[in-house]
Amino acid sequence: MVPRSVTEGAQPVDQVELVLRRVGPRPGVAAPGDRITGLAADNHFAGALLSLWHTVARAGGAVGFDPGAPRSEFAGAVTAAVNGLRDGSRFAVALTASNTLVAVGFLVPRTTPVHRHIGEIRSVMVDPGHQGRGVGPLLVAELTVLAAELDLSSVVLSARGDERWERFYRRLGFVEYGRLPGAVRLSDGRAFDEVLFQRDVTSAT
Repeated sequence: MVPRSVTEGAQPVDQVELVLRRVGPRPGVAAPGDRITGLAADNHFAGALLSLWHTVARAGGAVGFDPGAPRSEFAGAVTAAVNGLRDGSRFAVALTASNTLVAVGFLVPRTTPVHRHIGEIRSVMVDPGHQGRGVGPLLVAELTVLAAELDLSSVVLSARGDERWERFYRRLGFVEYGRLPGAVRLSDGRAFDEVLFQRDVTSAT
C-alpha cells in the first residue's frame, strides 16, 4: 500500500487500524504473525513525509522548522531523509492509518569507530489529529526495539525544552544528560532550551 498525504480531519486512531511499518529501500513482506510490514522509501513516501512534516511544524511541533515555514523549505530535509533510507545510513519506523502516513521517526546510527554503539533518534512526528492517543509512545518504543536489533546499546535524542515533551521522554525511560539554553529560536521571538536525552536499549527487544 502507498501512504497518502496527511489530510485535515483524519479519523481518530480508535476508529481505524494502525499499521506499524519499517521503512527501507524497497517494500518488505511481513512473515505470518509479524506485527510490522515494510514500506518503500520511494517518491510516494517522500511526498507523504513532506506533507506530514509540514503539517506537524505548522501545528507548532518541535520538528526542526518554524511554524510559519513554507512547504518548500522542507524539501531538503525530506530529500536527505529519503536518501539516507535508501543508502542504509538511517532507518525509520512509520505508522499508517487507513493508508495515510500519520507518524514517523528516524534512527541514525553513529559511524565513528568509538560511537558505533550509539544511535540518534531524529524527527519524531505525529499528525496533530492523532496525538494524545498513544501513537508517539508506540513509535518511540519501536525505534528503541529497532536500535537493539541493530546491536546498538544506547540511543540519544534532542527535544525542545518544554515540560510536556520532557515528561513524555522521561516516561519512556530517557534520562536528561545535557541542556543548551536558548538553542531553539522561533520567528515570533520565543526561545527554548534544547534538551539532550539518552536511553539504554540493550534490553528493548
